Amino acid sequence: TDLGRLALLEKGCFSDAWTMEMLRDTAKQDGFCCLLATLHGEEIGFVYGNVVFEDAELYKVAVLPEYRGKGYGSAMLACLANKAVEEDCGRFEWICLDWNESALKVYRSIGAFPMEGWTIQRLTGQPLADLAASFAPEA
Repeated sequence: TDLGRLALLEKGCFSDAWTMEMLRDTAKQDGFCCLLATLHGEEIGFVYGNVVFEDAELYKVAVLPEYRGKGYGSAMLACLANKAVEEDCGRFEWICLDWNESALKVYRSIGAFPMEGWTIQRLTGQPLADLAASFAPEA
């Protein structure tokens, strides 16, 4: 996939779009998979993730605002799920913001469920720098 085209599409879908560097780094990962949705020759959405070993992980799925609610996002999820099954993955996972009701509705409609007992942990700023500084590799 041409990352420049993907970056433009990402900017059309998100106010906090990934940078070209972020896309390039992600695309270098083992198992990276990117699918573009087109309609009448126009790119209208994308899905990308990672399919490796027994895991499939969705990084992002997005459709341009004027094409949302028409099933294109679900179709792209189905494509990535198909890739996961072809690769013998036993699970397909992703993170969703708890306020994104429209996405959660889609995910429930396809049979996805929240994982009980799991929360996302994040370390940023000074605590991240402090932890990194505490690393002392053995000589």
